Amino acid sequence: MEPKRTVEDSLVEKLLFSDEKLLRECRIDRYQASGKGGQKRNRVLSAVRLTLAGGELVATSSEWREGGRNLKEALHRLRIQMALRVAERGDPSLFPEEWPPFRPQVSSGHEEFPFHVAKALALFLFHQGRLAESAEGLETTSSALVRFFRKENHLWMRVQKERETRGMVPLL
Repeated sequence: MEPKRTVEDSLVEKLLFSDEKLLRECRIDRYQASGKGGQKRNRVLSAVRLTLAGGELVATSSEWREGGRNLKEALHRLRIQMALRVAERGDPSLFPEEWPPFRPQVSSGHEEFPFHVAKALALFLFHQGRLAESAEGLETTSSALVRFFRKENHLWMRVQKERETRGMVPLL
């Protein structure tokens, strides 16, 4: 009998989807954003909300006047949320070999960034918040790993929460 698939298993697969295929898995809502941006922003449906099938994850973007740019940003944010959710299991064995190797220097806007978020956080949780062991498992330095964690606010907050829960000193 095959083991029961979890939501996280499904998310691991979906992280590998192309943008087009992932968008087919989402409900896309366009709406008018309020705030600065002039007439174009206030009368055009340029803001985007993506809801992954099942409604468990939602990502939005309304910073830009162009709907296409907001769609791309919302998709990137959705992938980050998926990566964070997958990593919560703290199981580094979840990640398929076709995922790119960890590179801490990758910018937060890079298409591979969500893969690195998932790997780094999963290993960090697996090692119970111990930075040196996590960095060693990712074949990087502790300082490079801290710099990587700081690139994404939700990731940084989760790392700090884990250390606080375990009675460890917060990372600086």
